[in-house]
Amino acid sequence: MSATKPPGYDARPAEPEGANRRGAHRPRTKPAGAILPVVAGVAVVLLAIAGVVTVIGNRGSEATSSAGKQGFSEDTDTAATPGASGGTQAPGDDETATETEKAADQSIEVVVWNSLDIEGLATDFKNDLEAEGWTIDSVDNSPERNLATTQIYYGDADLEATAEGVRTALDDLGEVTENADVNPGKITVVLGQDTQD
Repeated sequence: MSATKPPGYDARPAEPEGANRRGAHRPRTKPAGAILPVVAGVAVVLLAIAGVVTVIGNRGSEATSSAGKQGFSEDTDTAATPGASGGTQAPGDDETATETEKAADQSIEVVVWNSLDIEGLATDFKNDLEAEGWTIDSVDNSPERNLATTQIYYGDADLEATAEGVRTALDDLGEVTENADVNPGKITVVLGQDTQD
């Protein structure tokens, strides 16, 4: 006996609604899911730009650095040197004084001796040197008497630049001489007749 089907009955199995949709009929994605790929893409682009800027910036600073080095040479007769105000100055006496002051070590003790019969002369020069930042060990009368030219003695080659710095502080008075026998490890200034000029 065959069963009769009600009118409008479809023999195909029932499928859930939307299961057979394709193309434009796909269900919509959630807004948060759609934004995530965009944010990731923007982040990648920004990182790439930052990397390029860093590389270009490093190349630029290297070029500036090497260009700056090319402007200066070891030959002090032809190279311009930076001045105190940030500009440049021609080489000369000021440059030599500046180099000497940089190399001079003001923590090295200085002994000031007076070779003349002028009372207080060594103390006056001691005070001048202290005002310039020098470290004074002592003042006394010199065993050498009545020197024509002030002598600035240093004991070893390491102290030569400091002795030149003391001479510069004394307005280029006297002459610098190596003498290991006079107060080793210190600079000794023996004031002479040229202090009265």
